[in-house]
Amino acid sequence: MSTPFLGNGFKFSRPGKLQHLAAAFVTLQRCRQGVRELALHFYSASISIETELFVSHVPLKVQSRSISGGLSNRNFQIFESDPENAPRTFYIMRVPGDLTLAPEHNYSRIHLINRSMEARCAAAAGESGVAPTLIEYNSTSGVMLTQWLEGDVLNGDTVIGELGAIGGILRQFHDKVAIGIQSSSIPLYTPYYRIANYFELADEMKVDFPPALEIQLREARLQARQLDNDLAAIFNPRDAVALHCDLIPGNFIRTPAVSDDVGGGTKSRLWLFDFEYCHFGDRVWDLANVIVFNGLNPEQAQVFLAGYNVDPADKRYELLTAKLEVMQWMYGVMEGMWGVIQHQVSDLPFEAGWAEGVSSFHEYGVQHLERTMRKLSDPVLAGYMQRIREAAVAAISPPHEHVSDEL
Repeated sequence: MSTPFLGNGFKFSRPGKLQHLAAAFVTLQRCRQGVRELALHFYSASISIETELFVSHVPLKVQSRSISGGLSNRNFQIFESDPENAPRTFYIMRVPGDLTLAPEHNYSRIHLINRSMEARCAAAAGESGVAPTLIEYNSTSGVMLTQWLEGDVLNGDTVIGELGAIGGILRQFHDKVAIGIQSSSIPLYTPYYRIANYFELADEMKVDFPPALEIQLREARLQARQLDNDLAAIFNPRDAVALHCDLIPGNFIRTPAVSDDVGGGTKSRLWLFDFEYCHFGDRVWDLANVIVFNGLNPEQAQVFLAGYNVDPADKRYELLTAKLEVMQWMYGVMEGMWGVIQHQVSDLPFEAGWAEGVSSFHEYGVQHLERTMRKLSDPVLAGYMQRIREAAVAAISPPHEHVSDEL
């Protein structure tokens, strides 16, 4: 039996029935419209349905049910209903929203998702043990089949008790997963690319920002561009790692401890998943991402950074702190613009509980922008920006010997 291939050239080996299941989905994915019809069939069912798939004339029955989670995609729990396979083997199938796959659509321009990079990250993260195992991925449809994990997805309340563990799993992701993808010819990540893109999209779509923020936003764009240049000057591309770039609570899951008959078993642990926005660049971007996207205060941020094994006694700590602060500010600009633009040009509904204390994407975006714009007049942030500027000038002034940014 041949081993199914991922649409982008990856190959995985696995035993019999799992091979059949993965091959079945690859077969279904060959026709994009076909997989859309399958997804709609799954999604419209209010209870579990049974579908019979045929691969090389070998019937395989699977069951599925729609599960919650995901802003723009649809997720389904898939499990084999073959009685010979006991206990049942579970998987999760992610079907991307149509708009995330259409390069010409405004929604795709908002999110700038690279499906090829997602596949590389998900595969490498699964192989390194920090994420669920990737079973199958189709680069044309974006449909992904991964190992099912039974556990508790973090939320805004539970994430605070997991900050040290989040630091630890993120450190593993950065240190291990980069090995699997660092040979890829991928440009380095910078939020400024998205900020500039958002400005173009906002002008084109005549997006209405609050008048009080318009002038400040233009100033923020100039500041972000200068910071982007300065940060690039002090970063060595050889230190680049895989970046997740979407480290919200809902992209972590804690699985419970499980014992077995021989007295072994597994410990409770944290996993990372959802690599849609995965990119490549300075690991400090992800540290800033966690702090911004989870609304951490300084004390909470220190717990997270300690989990990541950041040492305040390290001689690079002062520059790291400056980078972390200005990167948080840039993320604030990016996330604020995303929210306002999303509200005006996207058809996605705002679900209650998606973000605490707000009732729309517009309100979410404005909240981020107001907080970020206030910081422009903060002398502390100005000091961090000046520190980055001085480091950049020193970096481009010969003679210069690069000191690794590796933590």
